[in-house]
Amino acid sequence: RNCLGGIISEYGSHSMEDIPRLDGVDDGVSVDRLAHFQAALLDEISIIKKSLEKREAHVAERENRIRLIEEKMSKIAAQANDIVRLNVGGKEFTTTKVTLMMHKDTFFYNMFHSPHFEQPEVWFIDRNPKLFEIILEFFRTGEIYIDDLPERKKRMLMREIDFYQISALQDLLTEKNDYGLDENEIYSPLMKGIVVQLKNTSPDGIPNIYKKQYAKVVNAKNPMSMVIAFEDGREFYVSSDNIVLTNRKNLGVI
Repeated sequence: RNCLGGIISEYGSHSMEDIPRLDGVDDGVSVDRLAHFQAALLDEISIIKKSLEKREAHVAERENRIRLIEEKMSKIAAQANDIVRLNVGGKEFTTTKVTLMMHKDTFFYNMFHSPHFEQPEVWFIDRNPKLFEIILEFFRTGEIYIDDLPERKKRMLMREIDFYQISALQDLLTEKNDYGLDENEIYSPLMKGIVVQLKNTSPDGIPNIYKKQYAKVVNAKNPMSMVIAFEDGREFYVSSDNIVLTNRKNLGVI
């Protein structure tokens, strides 16, 4: 149905005053025909309007996609001039200065802000490359996945985190633990101030009265010989194998 074309072909050569009296038809019939064509014309306009709105939405969506692509390309182009090559323990990594400076007060952040630092073509760092992969992934994504790591590897990772001075990662792991992990998932450097509980069997050198008692970790630099303090103020050396983490947040230790 092409109402617009029908109206133009039938009435195009006449003025509006002539329309009611076309073809010798009386006024009533002409008015009815005009009303019919007017309704049809409104329908046609509505269809055209909806089509235009749909096209406008499609164009806006395409423009938004193009803008996002251009922003990504600009970011990539900017990073191309900011490439950093690292050789960590013999394995080479390529990243950007922006990535390494994602978190403040870290080893890399302070190094790049040092007025005496001159970035070499390849920056050698004599540390564990496999563990650095985990750390670099955290810089890139803000996430860390270490659930499958053996306990020994987790302890080694904590030493690397301490070396690179990544307090944000330490905070993240503390939140991840929430003091409620299994005793095989203890992250020693992060345990200072955490409330723990002795296992059923008291370690050698600790009286049985402290069995299953709560204590606070006051020194966790060495996971095999941490210092814990009970509520009466007495302190003892224990290994991570002799304690379990708890959900308790505070303990009245002198």
